[in-house]
Parts: sequence; C-alpha cells; structure tokens
Amino acid sequence: MKFKGKIAAWYWIVLIIVNCMCFFNFDYLKGREMEVAVYIIIADFVLLPPAIRNYVMLTQNTLTIYFGFGKDEIKIKDIIEIKEKRGPAAATSFDRLVIATKEKDSAFTVKNKEEFLKEVKNIRRKIIITRKAKKEKSAGPSAISKKKTNNKEKKK
Repeated sequence: MKFKGKIAAWYWIVLIIVNCMCFFNFDYLKGREMEVAVYIIIADFVLLPPAIRNYVMLTQNTLTIYFGFGKDEIKIKDIIEIKEKRGPAAATSFDRLVIATKEKDSAFTVKNKEEFLKEVKNIRRKIIITRKAKKEKSAGPSAISKKKTNNKEKKK
C-alpha cells in the first residue's frame, strides 16, 4: 500500500521564495546575477526532490521510505516502535513519525497518519505506537478558578 508524504505549507513557501529571488531587484545583487542563479539551482537540487518523491510503500514484509533521492527499506519484523514526533527537523513537515528498529531510527511524514498506523498494526501487532500528547488549549482565568474551587471541594 502506498502512503503519500506530507508536505507542510512552510516548505512550499520556502521553495517559492527561493525560486522568486531571481525576480527581486536587490541593489546589492546587481552584477551577481550568475551567482544568484547558481544558488537557486543548488537550492532547487536540495528542496525539489523531497517535494516530488515523498511517499512510503508498505507491504506484508517491508516498509520502504522514498524521500527525494533517498530510499530506506525496513523489514516489518525489525520494527520495534513507531513514535509520533513534532518539531523542527530535516523533513517536509514538523509532524512526523519515527520508526525505531534494533539498528537505526528513520523519520518520515505521511498525509494519512491514522490509516498508516492502522495498517502497520494490522500487519504486526507487536509494534508499539507512541503518541505525542496534544497540547491543551490555554485556560482563561475563569477556568483556572473553577479548577481551584473543584480541588478545594474534593479536599473537604
């Protein structure tokens, strides 16, 4: 089964800004157009492949991660745990999954995370899935005072 990789909006914004730099009229770049063009080509060489080739193939025996020019194949029997992670990393989204095996960890992103985790669990039930706790919305002063009142009532 093929799971498409997730690409966050910030990644596309960075890609667009980098490619639009050649259209900006910066005075300090005058006479350095060739240098800017080389930087843009290098940036596209790094940023475009993960946006174009970003998916995960899941079979009964293997999980294969395709990301840009890279390919990482993991045997299902070697997977110990799948951890949900959030935060900055070298990925196309801050919301990613990390697969822990005996030898290494591999990080990737998928659009339909719930379906992916369900399929992995169907193939091998022994795999541990660790969820990242969702942050609670900040409570206003009235909610905090209600909690304090409820705690005082419980103590009585």
